[in-house]
Amino acid sequence: MLFALMKHFLRSATLLTVGLLLMGCSHAIQKDHVFPLGLWYEGGVGDARDNVLPKDPKQAAPVYDRNFADIAAHNINVVVVPNSPPDHHKPLLDAAAAHHLLVIPELGLDGGPIGNMIRGGNAVDPAVVQQQFKDVLDPIKNHPAFWRVQLLDEPAGGPPMKNYATVAAALNAHDPKIKPFCCLAGPGPVHEFVQVVRPDVAAFDFYPIGNAKPANDLQGIRDFENASAASVGEARKVGADCWAVIQCHAITGILRYPSPTEVRAMTWVSLGTGAKGVFWFLYQTEHFTQNQVMDGLVDRDFNARPDWDEVGRLAKELKLLTPTLINLKPAADEKPTVIRRKSMYPMVDIKGHKYLLAVNVDPGEHQTLHLSLKTTAKKVVRLPDNKLIPSVRKGDMLTWHEDFEPGSGALYRVE
Repeated sequence: MLFALMKHFLRSATLLTVGLLLMGCSHAIQKDHVFPLGLWYEGGVGDARDNVLPKDPKQAAPVYDRNFADIAAHNINVVVVPNSPPDHHKPLLDAAAAHHLLVIPELGLDGGPIGNMIRGGNAVDPAVVQQQFKDVLDPIKNHPAFWRVQLLDEPAGGPPMKNYATVAAALNAHDPKIKPFCCLAGPGPVHEFVQVVRPDVAAFDFYPIGNAKPANDLQGIRDFENASAASVGEARKVGADCWAVIQCHAITGILRYPSPTEVRAMTWVSLGTGAKGVFWFLYQTEHFTQNQVMDGLVDRDFNARPDWDEVGRLAKELKLLTPTLINLKPAADEKPTVIRRKSMYPMVDIKGHKYLLAVNVDPGEHQTLHLSLKTTAKKVVRLPDNKLIPSVRKGDMLTWHEDFEPGSGALYRVE
């Protein structure tokens, strides 16, 4: 009888343990094979960054929680948090974990001592670097919401770029599981960055919607398309992925808000050119200079602006496509077709299956797009719902047409 009771107890305890482990796993944040649908979130606190966040970590904690609940509800999965001070890292990461977000934090204002060292272009002090890793990075590196670490935003070329490479190598020696991160200022620095640093990913920002640009500016979309194609091409030369950072903000006298359809068009053309992640910039609103404001996706009281709702719709739509997009690359044997107000990007997956990503690049006009792909396949399906699209063969081309809203895109597979 005693043996039977013990056996029953052990069996029950085992089942309970397994159940708890499964429950824990169900709430775990997936960190592998992530296709970022990300957001920039200003982590500056107090007077250092226009009091976007309270200086006291305890007072900031409910702000993080409220903001990250909003961000997660908009289908974002990754948040880049520059300028985050070390005493805010725990409440920041705890709030992100509670809402199943991954975080790329920075180790202090403008990267802290490491950022200052990189930007200054002077010789890197290994002792200072290792001390920062030990004091600031090690306490957070195993947090479930921690994903990568931003060493410095927009490093300049020349000595700063070499310093970034030195620090990135030191990070790899310190802990090979932690990947470094930075965003580059436009496509120009991408070539030097990937050649000097040899990263696994290169991120770039490019903000084409200037203050004087007309509404629903087609040329601005084309400029972004060219920047994304150039950046992806440079990254692929060293086997790196490329992430695109998309304008969703205004700066007094410099940039105007993009329209929701301009945001949509820039997002889709970044994917068509081969970007393996997209980030929308910026969540909060803050002063850029004393007389200039950088307006984000929410205002100072965290009320949503129209582009924020559009980002949420886009991210929800793309989330269903990311399992396919993460395995796609531009087809090597076929060039994109960029004519008038449409773009067609032939793509291929790791098994050689053919796809076409099509975009109505015009953010101001609805269009019926006539699409075609060179293939021996017999049918076209639109993803993610696998809807069969009527098609016609013309020689070695399969052709079809569909209606597109302004700035919208679609992904097709041929079978």
